[in-house]
Amino acid sequence: MTVFKTYFKIAKKHMGNFIMYTAIFLSITMFIAQNNINNVESYAGSTVRVAIFDEDNSDLSKGLTTYLDMQHELVTIDKDLDAIRDALYIRKAEYVITIPQGFETAVLESISEKNLEVYKLPGSVTAQFVDLSIDTFLSTYKAYLAGGFSSAQAYEKTLQTIEAQSVVSFYNKESGNTFPRIHYFYVYIPYALISITILCIGPMLIGFQRTQIKDRVNCSKVSSLKKNMALLSASSLYTLVIVLFYFIISLILYSSDVTADTILFRLLNVAVQAFVCLSFTFLFSLLTKKVALLSMFSNVFGLGSSFLCGIFVPREYLSDTVANIGRFLPAYWYVNVENAICEFSPKVYSTITTGYLVQVLYGVAVLVIALVIGQYQRRR
Repeated sequence: MTVFKTYFKIAKKHMGNFIMYTAIFLSITMFIAQNNINNVESYAGSTVRVAIFDEDNSDLSKGLTTYLDMQHELVTIDKDLDAIRDALYIRKAEYVITIPQGFETAVLESISEKNLEVYKLPGSVTAQFVDLSIDTFLSTYKAYLAGGFSSAQAYEKTLQTIEAQSVVSFYNKESGNTFPRIHYFYVYIPYALISITILCIGPMLIGFQRTQIKDRVNCSKVSSLKKNMALLSASSLYTLVIVLFYFIISLILYSSDVTADTILFRLLNVAVQAFVCLSFTFLFSLLTKKVALLSMFSNVFGLGSSFLCGIFVPREYLSDTVANIGRFLPAYWYVNVENAICEFSPKVYSTITTGYLVQVLYGVAVLVIALVIGQYQRRR
């Protein structure tokens, strides 16, 4: 009981790590969930307020005006330099064009093409959209002229070409697959669990391995077995509290996404992953006597697992090589289970069961390795 109480007294000193990583975890998950709910399903080009003075009044200049009207917002201002400057200053117009007389003739002859007179804000990003629109129209028109089409035919073909609507597709390898917000909460939990268990529980386990504390325990009535059982029980209880805390947070934040047939599977998945993280924490605490090194273990193992197993980067964007490497990490199977829960049906039961089993085997294997190392160190 003394070891148990001492454990939680030390735990209070490391509460800052728990709060910090919980805040990071919640910030990331809430941001990702919100951005994935507000998925972009369509694309529209940016429009710019454009004023046009057509002095040529030709088919080409009218066609250019029509095209710019389709792409942007045409506004009317006075044809006066001061009025143009005022319009640009107050953003009534962001781009002002004067099409000079003889513009169409110059384009057809391709000899001394008259430049468009343009007024725009220096360094304006939006003005570049209009520049691109004009270049697109004129280059398409000239291409048809060079292809042997007459002026009228080139103009007609140009309008047909630029009026064609481009289809913008948003990549989604799992076509038709959409995830609820609660999925993004649970898919990021392994990173939080790895960081919190290593940086909060690890220092306490190292503390009990120090020579001074070891000697005090050995002088007491507490046997080595009881001490280890107390440490294991306290660490398990601490981990269970973390799991239940995140479980309650998910119920509060995403109550609308909670379903009775999936939430218990998610809770069990987190509990199993927490057991794996606790096993690694026991192992890392035996491999070093320096608390500072735990941060290195946490970053390497936590970030490595997150990027290789499809936590920070969706698995469909990972190469086959990276995905295959991720299979050797327990977080990969956690993500497998979470993805299967989102498609919950009898056909995914085998995937869920396999994911649970592999994680448990990982945890047991690592725990056995930790016990062997601990036994070896005690003999020394």
